[in-house]
Amino acid sequence: MKRLKHYFARSGETQIMGNETPKLSHATIEYAEILTREARFAQDHRSDTDEELLRYLRSYVQELGFVPKKSMIPGFSYIKCRLGPWPRVLEKAGLKERKRK
Repeated sequence: MKRLKHYFARSGETQIMGNETPKLSHATIEYAEILTREARFAQDHRSDTDEELLRYLRSYVQELGFVPKKSMIPGFSYIKCRLGPWPRVLEKAGLKERKRK
């Protein structure tokens, strides 16, 4: 929620004149929903092991039938924070082959 407040303050979208209600764009509302979803996922999965997070990721991808963009995966920011850069997370989960140099 702290990041959300910072975003609103930076964007100037919450500047209120008198009793005027701030007008939020569709993109701002969507961003707030994503942040809320990510925060809820982090809270619900904070005690999960790394393997449990990888299992969650594998099952989500299997359910979809393809590897989606990371932003389409609920909890991607928390998973990334816990397990490292996104390409390495996909490699650990067995969803992407490791690049050879």
